[in-house]
Amino acid sequence: MNPIVLGARDRFNVLELGAGRAENRTEYRCSACLTISRFTEKSFAKNMFKDFSIFPPDIRAVLEVSVPFTRANWEEFLDFECSGCGGFIRIIYIPNEYRMGCHYYILRQVIEMVNT
Repeated sequence: MNPIVLGARDRFNVLELGAGRAENRTEYRCSACLTISRFTEKSFAKNMFKDFSIFPPDIRAVLEVSVPFTRANWEEFLDFECSGCGGFIRIIYIPNEYRMGCHYYILRQVIEMVNT
């Protein structure tokens, strides 16, 4: 499997969610199996400033070499496996502070490693 890099708008129905925004949830549609995965602002809040990934070391290594995220640009990531096909998906997002510790999240990129 080779990573496919896409803009978030190619897979998500909402690109900005959270505090001060009209939306607090978004949906991802898998390109391989069309399964919809739902995320709330809490999904992104839990992953802020963490380096934890659920992926095996070999998958992590491929993702980090092919598309590194950059904390210098305030980027964060959220990794998940598609519940339909088991594909490995990484979401690159930027948390922005709205007011006194409340954040909204801007989805930037999706990196997919799925069997098509």
